[in-house]
Amino acid sequence: RDTRVAAEVLGPTRFNFVQSPVALGRFRLARPPANYAELLAASGDQEQAGARLAELRQRVAPEGILGRRMAALALRLGRVDDALAILEPMRETEPNEPDIRGLLAEAYLRGGKRAEARLELEAILERDPDHLEALVALGAIYSSDEEYAKAVSVLRRAEKRNRDHPRLLYLLALAEMESGDAKSATRHIRRVLELQRDDVRALFALGRIRERAGDLGGAVDAFRRLLRVDPQNATAMNYIGYMYAERGIRLDEAVKEIKNALAIEPENGFFMDSLGWAYFQQGRHDEACQALERAAELTEGDPLVGEHLGDAYRALGRSAEALGQYRLALGKDPGNKGLEKKIDRLSAILGEHGR
Repeated sequence: RDTRVAAEVLGPTRFNFVQSPVALGRFRLARPPANYAELLAASGDQEQAGARLAELRQRVAPEGILGRRMAALALRLGRVDDALAILEPMRETEPNEPDIRGLLAEAYLRGGKRAEARLELEAILERDPDHLEALVALGAIYSSDEEYAKAVSVLRRAEKRNRDHPRLLYLLALAEMESGDAKSATRHIRRVLELQRDDVRALFALGRIRERAGDLGGAVDAFRRLLRVDPQNATAMNYIGYMYAERGIRLDEAVKEIKNALAIEPENGFFMDSLGWAYFQQGRHDEACQALERAAELTEGDPLVGEHLGDAYRALGRSAEALGQYRLALGKDPGNKGLEKKIDRLSAILGEHGR
């Protein structure tokens, strides 16, 4: 409980911050001289940092600013249980402290407790409806939970607080895209690119938004621009190739783009699926089957890959195998009307019961 004990355990304060790139980059401008354990973690010495944290937890009660820094260090070291052990008692004594609840939300998220994380962020917003960090974090959780209307609502509230926050605008654009508002999504992602011209994630999002809006040429332009910034971005290569393959156009170029992606990530099952589908669209059904069988292995039976493989089997007259693939895919994607129709039609041809 004595702060002198904390100083002793965390380390000397005579660390030379001027010569430390770690201090210059993270600590010196934002806070008083950082403690020794934090500096060890920042410099990559995770083992020693963890040892210092364990020692500190034995000798000092986590409370106030020191407790929050200990919890943040535990999270940095990947010690979620330690962070929770520090933060949950602190929440009981300081229930209205947003930093504690924010750190708890992060700890719960890392521990796979999404509902608990949402509750912590919502508690912050009950007391402070305009808390920017809580709004952004909650919007991200809503989006990842596919609650896009909620995500758009809280992120637009956040935008009123800060119209030049790149991460906020990026998340808002994605949520608007998923909600079908391509115009707003485009406006927000363009603002991100005004703030951060070569932001790879924003360029990728721009390509997706344009493709969703039916602007194939604009989407390809966005992905080409991304590849000028990041020439080894295999996902962008694959995306271009798959857009062409899905539409049955420029198929030679599609195969070339996807093969380039696979040269970088040869074990990527979704890229392999793209290649198989491009072959299928070219009428190269034997090659399509080989690629799609490998894709099914790599993706552990992804339903779209299974549907593609079923289509390839059917094109080769392997109807029973096609039906088996469709049924497997429907089992992983129940309610898929397209798969249901394929199963019913093929079952009738084979004289079998349907789904």
